[in-house]
Amino acid sequence: MADKLRLGGVGSYQPLDMDDKSSLDREVSSFCRNLEAIKGKMIDEWALSQQEANIDSMKESKETFFFGIDEIIKAKKNIADQNVRAVEMKELVEKVNTLDGDKAAMESEVAEKQIKIQEENSKLEADYKDLEALEKVTVAKKEKVDKALSFFKERLGLRFDVVKSEEQVKVIFDRIDVNNLEREFSFDTKIVNSKYIISNCEPPINQLDVYVEMLNKSNDFGRFVLTMRKAFKRALIAESGQNVAPNMLATVTT
Repeated sequence: MADKLRLGGVGSYQPLDMDDKSSLDREVSSFCRNLEAIKGKMIDEWALSQQEANIDSMKESKETFFFGIDEIIKAKKNIADQNVRAVEMKELVEKVNTLDGDKAAMESEVAEKQIKIQEENSKLEADYKDLEALEKVTVAKKEKVDKALSFFKERLGLRFDVVKSEEQVKVIFDRIDVNNLEREFSFDTKIVNSKYIISNCEPPINQLDVYVEMLNKSNDFGRFVLTMRKAFKRALIAESGQNVAPNMLATVTT
């Protein structure tokens, strides 16, 4: 072929005269420039597409990053809320356990008190029965004592007056002086530290200390009363210095 292809614009082929070297150089240079332009354009388009892709990727990564941070914050908040609820539940459980313990302790205390109340009631019932029995015995003894006192008063002219303010008993005799049956002979008695104390003896009698000593040894107050009545009769005889009726002498010596 006499004529060769000539390089023209991009994508076009023209006949090239192989003998024209300068023309060939121009065509080659033009082709290279066109190629560089195409290459640059392609590079720019690729770079632009890559830049847009990177921007989209960065935007997506940014959204993903902030979404992750938001999720982390929510998760931390949930954990904090759960920790608060856990503490509240723990405190509630402790309160319930404390209440259960207090309830158990109170129930135990109530049960113990009920047992004590039952024991006290049983004891009170027993004491009440003992009191009833004691009252019966006391009434019987009182009747016996009243009967004895009535006998002593009628036969011996003896009575007892209780002096509560001084916690003592006054023993009074009459019917000793046949010339004055209403004349009183008396003495006071009380117990101090388990011992009898005799005072205010009227009229005074000899050997009173001896009689009291015998009383504290024997603890027989009835016998002491009879001894004092005889002593009053002897004191009356010594006081009058007169002849005494035989029946009175016999009473003194009995």
